[in-house]
Amino acid sequence: EIGGGAPFYGNNTALLSEFGWSGISLEWDESLCNDWKAFRPDSNILHANALEFDYYTECKKISKDNHIDYLQLDIDPAVNTYNLLELIPFDKITFGVITYEHDWYIETSEYRDLSRKFLIDKGYILIVANISPDDDSPYEDWWIHKDCINSLNENIKIDTNIITVECLLNFI
Repeated sequence: EIGGGAPFYGNNTALLSEFGWSGISLEWDESLCNDWKAFRPDSNILHANALEFDYYTECKKISKDNHIDYLQLDIDPAVNTYNLLELIPFDKITFGVITYEHDWYIETSEYRDLSRKFLIDKGYILIVANISPDDDSPYEDWWIHKDCINSLNENIKIDTNIITVECLLNFI
């Protein structure tokens, strides 16, 4: 998780940790890291600059087969998240699922469009685009690596419209 933010509010990995998943969260704001240590003491939060981090070395520590199940990319502003995307060694590491925060509702579509081209070129399939809490605030895309698509889930329906949180809850 790159851009851990608050330990629970708006955090994509808080629920995963309740199901026993583990990983590494990266956060540059030291006060948020301290909150993690206080409220999610079993989580591995690193205080570091995401744009100056050695992702390959850290990923090798947690994965012997160069595959990580989940990657969240969310640092602000959108240009930084895109710059971060270019730093990750996708030629050496694969990720099963990626959530990519593009913040289209407050930025132009430039970095959303660049990130989409980049991830498609790296073998990822956009399965849900423009996650939004309402009809006007699309901020995130969800991706799956092509090697994670198999006969059990090959009929995944791809939706590039704005998907609201309410719509997702109705789907679940």
